Amino acid sequence: MQVTAAHLPPDQPHHHGVWSVTFGIHVAADAAAEYVAAIPIWLDVVVSIAAFVGAVVCSRCYPGAVRRRALTNAQRSARPEASTNL
Repeated sequence: MQVTAAHLPPDQPHHHGVWSVTFGIHVAADAAAEYVAAIPIWLDVVVSIAAFVGAVVCSRCYPGAVRRRALTNAQRSARPEASTNL
C-alpha cells in the first residue's frame, strides 16, 4: 500500500520539507563555490549529491516510519489502561 497525504495521521507533517532543505543546501553549496575562492567545485558537487541522496533515503523511509508511529498510537489508544500505568 502506498501512503499518500490522505493516509497520514492529521498530526503528522508531510515529508516534503526534506526536499526544501535539500534545495537550500544545494543553493548554499553552489553559492559558496561560486563566491568563495577557497571552496573547490568538487566539494560543491559532493555536498549537493549527499543532500540529494539524503532526501531520497528520507522520502523512502518516511512512509514506513509514519505507519509504525500510527500503529503504535492506535495500539496505545486501544489499551488506555496500559498508558495510565506509566
